[in-house]
Amino acid sequence: MRTDFAAYQALLESWAHRRPTADGRAAARRRRDVSTGRPQVVLDRAPGGRTVLDTLRDRHSSLAYDASRCVDTRSVLSLAQEALRRDADNWSDGIGPDEVFVIALRPRDVETGIYRVTAQFVSRIADLPGDLDGFGLQREFARAGGIVSAAVDLDRADSWRGGHGYRIAMLRSAAVVYDVHLRTQSLGLVGTVFAGFIPGAVRRSLSSDGVGRQQMFAATYAATLVETAARNQRTRFSTR
Repeated sequence: MRTDFAAYQALLESWAHRRPTADGRAAARRRRDVSTGRPQVVLDRAPGGRTVLDTLRDRHSSLAYDASRCVDTRSVLSLAQEALRRDADNWSDGIGPDEVFVIALRPRDVETGIYRVTAQFVSRIADLPGDLDGFGLQREFARAGGIVSAAVDLDRADSWRGGHGYRIAMLRSAAVVYDVHLRTQSLGLVGTVFAGFIPGAVRRSLSSDGVGRQQMFAATYAATLVETAARNQRTRFSTR
């Protein structure tokens, strides 16, 4: 392998000096609105679960999903919307995830498909693509109840503070996804966070061009296998 940092020099300098690497005119550009003309999904407030502390104490990382069991997806959509609202309340720079995409693979209460969530509305924007295994590097993700992914406008983040803008956008995206991830687990679901989709796999299905819209961070949610849940319960009581 060859170690050559010359290609990364502009990016490294932008981190130090917060200079944009783009042309700085992101405000004049508009990304494609994939929800235009789509009927909105009316949601109730997300149900409450266990506290975050209790969830952290009892949670187990698991990729053992029960693909035969469907998931109450309206709750997940509500959790995603509330997470976006909390993010907007906590930050004033406007650089962060303003939309979340929920890939509803095994929903109990809505249609399967791709849902776009913002702080204001939720809409179903597309059917599921044919090759679900190609979304990510780990094929077991396609066995989940669904996938939550936070997206940002990288053009805008770069125009704001260069590489530093990217870091803030990444930080906020991870916080939103972890918000949803922990709250779904507080409701008894399982899942795992991951770095995001293969960019080429979601270019069409999520209208992600990697500039105006980039999928930054994601998490699965699913029903747990009954035997896995029983084993975790025994382990929890044996260690107390």
